[in-house]
Amino acid sequence: MFLARAKISVHVPHDQSLLESIEAAGVEVPYLCRGGVCGFCHTRVLELEGELVHNDHFLSEADKAKGKSIMPCVSRARCKRLVLDL
Repeated sequence: MFLARAKISVHVPHDQSLLESIEAAGVEVPYLCRGGVCGFCHTRVLELEGELVHNDHFLSEADKAKGKSIMPCVSRARCKRLVLDL
């Protein structure tokens, strides 16, 4: 995953959330619940080659289908490339 504003690539191990991996890389992400309910960590997806795996309860089904945003606290991606607006 690439963080556009921070200009860094971040590896996401299978046992970490996107949010945990981003934090481990030293980038701050706003969050509250870490459960995919509140929407505070809502993040724009700038580029995607693959699919997002939405595990949140915040985005509508229509928003999930668009693939333009993700809740990094609980959601994941199966992809070759993911660029987030962070």
